[in-house]
Amino acid sequence: VSAGVRRVVAVTGPKAFELMHGREQALESVAGRLKVNLHAVTQDVLEKRLDALLAEKKTLEKQVAELRRSGGGDASGGGLLSQAVELGAHKLLVATVAAPDVKELQAIGDGVRDGIGSGVGVLGAAFEDGKAAMVVVVSDALREKGVAAGDLVKAVGAKTGIRGGGKPHMAQAGVAPDALDATLDAAREIIGAVLTGLA
Repeated sequence: VSAGVRRVVAVTGPKAFELMHGREQALESVAGRLKVNLHAVTQDVLEKRLDALLAEKKTLEKQVAELRRSGGGDASGGGLLSQAVELGAHKLLVATVAAPDVKELQAIGDGVRDGIGSGVGVLGAAFEDGKAAMVVVVSDALREKGVAAGDLVKAVGAKTGIRGGGKPHMAQAGVAPDALDATLDAAREIIGAVLTGLA
């Protein structure tokens, strides 16, 4: 096509009717799924309905994230903290949680640390990108007794081969997804022994 000349492509005859019929069926399907009256469908109506659904989705995602951070996002509905076991005067929570990435896993860990009292939380998650991680959180009460999350991660690593680190209140390590359960079991055994030995 020469400069300044436009090419017009058109469909005519039976193909045009087929095309229009197909688009009408698609529009009818979309209108039905969006619960919009087909005869009242306009671009403005569809855009408003889609905007409303996207806003609702965003609100629900935010609520789910807040629920996870509060320690209440496990599948049983009883809250993560209800899974903690008492070891003398302290508690140990070891659980697999749903988290899309390590940032969300850390946020859930913060919620556990704030609510566990005197205790340690060990959380594992397999992420959307195919990776997995373990986060260990230690309450302020136990940190005052010399328990540090980084040391606990290193102790688990000495047995399982994982590598990680962090701060006294929170530490993390990358874990092979297929080794996540075994790593959490090792953490339960090792950290449980540490807490049992504390006054």
